[in-house]
Amino acid sequence: SALPDEIIEDIIFRLPPKSVGRCRCVCKLWRAIIRCHCNRIRYLGEESLIFTSYRFESKAFFYSAPLKSAHQVFDKISISATKLSFAHYGSWNRVFGSCHGLLLVGEYIGKKFVLNPVTGEVREVPRWPSTFAGWEWPDYFTVYAFGYDSIGDDYKLVIVDFDGDLYPYAETFTNIYSLKSGTWKSVKSPFYLHAHTTTSPGVFVDGSIHWIACNASDYKPTIVAFDLAKETFCEVPPPSLAVDMLVRSRLAVLSGYLCMYHTHDIYDYEVDRPAVKENIDLWVMKEYGIRESWIRFTVNSLGASLDFSPLCMLGQ
Repeated sequence: SALPDEIIEDIIFRLPPKSVGRCRCVCKLWRAIIRCHCNRIRYLGEESLIFTSYRFESKAFFYSAPLKSAHQVFDKISISATKLSFAHYGSWNRVFGSCHGLLLVGEYIGKKFVLNPVTGEVREVPRWPSTFAGWEWPDYFTVYAFGYDSIGDDYKLVIVDFDGDLYPYAETFTNIYSLKSGTWKSVKSPFYLHAHTTTSPGVFVDGSIHWIACNASDYKPTIVAFDLAKETFCEVPPPSLAVDMLVRSRLAVLSGYLCMYHTHDIYDYEVDRPAVKENIDLWVMKEYGIRESWIRFTVNSLGASLDFSPLCMLGQ
């Protein structure tokens, strides 16, 4: 007799990740189970480090390396990596976000896809309905984000379109794609002038996606958060900074905490100009939403004009 679906699920998700990928081909039921519970894949077997390799900005190839802990990145001089294969490969040259091991990729002006590195599945995201859709209007600003709605058990892609040239009178159009239903919806959104639209995708922390932006009313820099379950915007208080947050700061997530990092020049008074060294300030919000909980760490005297981002926090 047939096994109950609950038992089949339990058996499948006890298997190694590669075996789970092969289970998709057994039957439609097994394929549906894996697709509906893809968020559980992040707990399977040995964790992996997923990274990309670009060739002249024309196409990105994806690789996976086994990673037992963040310490292993620094303990080993070399790590063996395996090139990932997917159901079909497009000319993807940019990663717009990731969540629980799923990757949002595509071209900046072009189609977007959600990749599952474990199963090899590729889900094409249909064209979104915004007036300023990035595919048709490359001169308009578009910010992307990808995260998980734990209340609705759904992965969502958020796209915000706006025309910065019309500030402060521009409209903002926010559209949300549900991976679960395969449909788009529009939500009411206040106008914020977002920073780093192409280089800094939204950061997913505590059920919300975060961007650095400035308020339309007073041009004051802030952190904008979009709650994926409630589908509403709010502001998260940033740390008190001495630098231009819109220009020099970026957001990241470290050990589940929202963090902000930026560089500032070390001034050389002997030659009356900035030296060729920079300091890095890293701010970590230890209690989400509380301004006073921001803690600053400083890394001294790095080379100037470095392109960097924090990878992980080791220890406490």
